[in-house]
Amino acid sequence: VQADAPIGNQLALHLDGLKRSSDDVDIPGFAATMPEIGARKGVLANSDSEAHNYSAGLSWILDDGFLGFNISRLENEYGVPGVGHGHDDEDPAMPAGVAEPEQEAEGGTSIDLRQTRYDIKAAYNFDHAVFDRVKARFAYNDYEHDEIEGSGEIGTQFTNNELEGRIEVVHFPFGQWHGVVGLQVRDKDFS
Repeated sequence: VQADAPIGNQLALHLDGLKRSSDDVDIPGFAATMPEIGARKGVLANSDSEAHNYSAGLSWILDDGFLGFNISRLENEYGVPGVGHGHDDEDPAMPAGVAEPEQEAEGGTSIDLRQTRYDIKAAYNFDHAVFDRVKARFAYNDYEHDEIEGSGEIGTQFTNNELEGRIEVVHFPFGQWHGVVGLQVRDKDFS
């Protein structure tokens, strides 16, 4: 769903949203050459997914430029087929990679991903002897992604907090010189 609308003469509003979900994928036969304990014929276990994505933005529009702000949110959960605690080599009766019955009952590995992003963009056109226009954008991204074991415990967690900014000043030609002067900064904290 998406909506764009003016608010008065100088404001513009943007809204959008997405929801998507799917069940386990249907397949012919079993997913592995040797059926795992508890595997169902015709289904790729742990291949279901669900995603939500929402965004809202507002821009102030001037005759010579604009200033806009946007916030977006992404939530995505999905299974990872064929990934789980494979069997160790202590029990030679159980082939490698085949899940133990209690592990199969717990379910497979899944991903739980969340991201919130904030963006600001602006531009302004000058009527100046030196500068033609200035453009700027700044963004902050807050990302987290959990790999969840079949037992429900978080096995691995990734986080990324990132701030990025860029400003560009476009100058009028000086003889044969055309160009842009700018600065870009980025600060990233990944763990």
